[in-house]
Amino acid sequence: MRCLLFQNEKCFKDFVARHGSAPPGAKYLSLEDLSPSIIHFLEVNGIPESGPVRFDENRRAQLVTAYIDLIGQLGVELNSLLWWATDLSSKNRFNSKLPEYLQQFLTVLDAAQSESCDCLLVLPVAWPIHATLKAAFTQRGLTWTVYDDKKERWRSCVRAVVYRVMSIGRHFWRSLWRWTYARWKLKNIIQNGLKSDKGYYLLKTFVYDHSFVAGDQYRDAFFGPLPDYLNGRKDHVFFANILGDFRSCVAKIAQCRDALIIPMDFFSTMGNIAGTHLRALCYWPRSRGGVMFAGEDVTGIVNNEMFLTSGRIQTYQLLHYRQVYELLKRIKVETFLTSFENNPWEKMCFLALRRFSPMTKIIGYQHTVTPQASVNMFISRLEAGVIPKPDRILTVGEGPQRIIQRYTGIKTLPVEPACALRFEYLFSLKEKERQRTGVILLALEGIFEAYKMVNYVMTQLQGSSRYRVILRTHPVLPLSCFDHKLKFKLKDLSNFTLSQSRTLQEDIERADIAIYWGSTVGMEALCVGKPVIHYNMGAMFSYDPLFECHDLKWVVKDQDPLPPVIEAIYALPDNEFKMQQRKARIYLEQYFHPISEAGFKKFL
Repeated sequence: MRCLLFQNEKCFKDFVARHGSAPPGAKYLSLEDLSPSIIHFLEVNGIPESGPVRFDENRRAQLVTAYIDLIGQLGVELNSLLWWATDLSSKNRFNSKLPEYLQQFLTVLDAAQSESCDCLLVLPVAWPIHATLKAAFTQRGLTWTVYDDKKERWRSCVRAVVYRVMSIGRHFWRSLWRWTYARWKLKNIIQNGLKSDKGYYLLKTFVYDHSFVAGDQYRDAFFGPLPDYLNGRKDHVFFANILGDFRSCVAKIAQCRDALIIPMDFFSTMGNIAGTHLRALCYWPRSRGGVMFAGEDVTGIVNNEMFLTSGRIQTYQLLHYRQVYELLKRIKVETFLTSFENNPWEKMCFLALRRFSPMTKIIGYQHTVTPQASVNMFISRLEAGVIPKPDRILTVGEGPQRIIQRYTGIKTLPVEPACALRFEYLFSLKEKERQRTGVILLALEGIFEAYKMVNYVMTQLQGSSRYRVILRTHPVLPLSCFDHKLKFKLKDLSNFTLSQSRTLQEDIERADIAIYWGSTVGMEALCVGKPVIHYNMGAMFSYDPLFECHDLKWVVKDQDPLPPVIEAIYALPDNEFKMQQRKARIYLEQYFHPISEAGFKKFL
């Protein structure tokens, strides 16, 4: 079989223009959504689509370990302050295209070896994986031809360099302004509030506009009631990134009377800001070779991604190292508590504490759900001796503890269940009566790729008088951000409506069933006894926070008809339905531990 790889649709159109048609006996493999004109051409010429490449549960588990170890190899090789400040080192799936490139690489290899046809047309194939694919094809004795767009490749490289320079320049001035403003507005308050003769419990957190109530009362978004528990037990302060409007939040911090909040920016200096941004500008990581993934040498893919993003150093995160150092010059920190997702800023704090305050006890709190795709939460055995990490990790319950321990290669790192500080409301939710009204809730998360789930549900249920679909978008991703990617206009579908409810719970109560991809909506629906359907997008890792739960939950893929699944849920006998409700509730009660005195004590 011969493989023809096209970098983009333009390359494919040029090929067709030169040859007049596609090769006989061909099939096509689409790695991304194709334009209607390309799909029309393929259909008119009788070119069928190649069967989808499946990533089943066993393979996904293997690939999670393989990806963690890939980053672990890089951690050992590139171990440095600047490396740990990169998003790539943290395995952040939202800030790197590496998982996407690796999935494309495996998908093409699998199809090339398993498809029975004379010629396989693959498009679009991202240029960073071309060289590695060529080497893999040659090793397997496969025939291939790559049709690439050198101008697009050149433009993407230039864009990467220009973006890097402009981004670092913008963040330099932003950091300088924030430091100046914070010092101007808060100098007296913080200097009078901090006592050098005390030992402090430091809570590293984030401040939003909505973090303040009644004008001068602070409610932490990550640690919930824990600060109230610490009152009278520990002298504690908040060391915070301001993610809301900076001026407004600083004004509220100045007025706050029930908490001492120190913006990270307050402990910057002119020298630290300039030095940090210069070091980031000059850092261009590159592996010397031998980076393995699922038995394949993928060094070329990794190096291309690192060039395009330089590992993506966000300088405000790198600044945390010097900011913690400056803070430690002022006060003694006995305990350092932070939300823990293996982010670069966390590692900067850990490195500073280990070097300048080695007696400080460091606690990482896994504060949210842990789907398999949260590979950032898992540490490779290969990097165990070099990666900055807390002394112990506390989780919201047994579920995340079990998942983290399964995929983390460091067996000596304590991982203990504590309590779900951010999910108090789940324990007050009451089970609702079963409904068969035909109302379906389609709940999105704040990730652009969720439009694919909307397209699937629209295709399956549009025009049906049997079902009414409530589309609830995420606050950070309104419909206007992705409606150009939808196959149908929402206003043209009589049985689809955009949610007007003030709260998610109102929509859950109205619906019989909730459909979700990677959000916690599925968990909230199960809490009140509503069945859920997970949309499996076919990604290399599972984005389902309920990937271990199999009760009162169904799974669909693009190739699956949706109405039969809904009707199977409606047809489930009441006794079976009740039994699955109980099992799902038990799973959630193990996943999230309620707030308790025993749970609080683990933070001390």
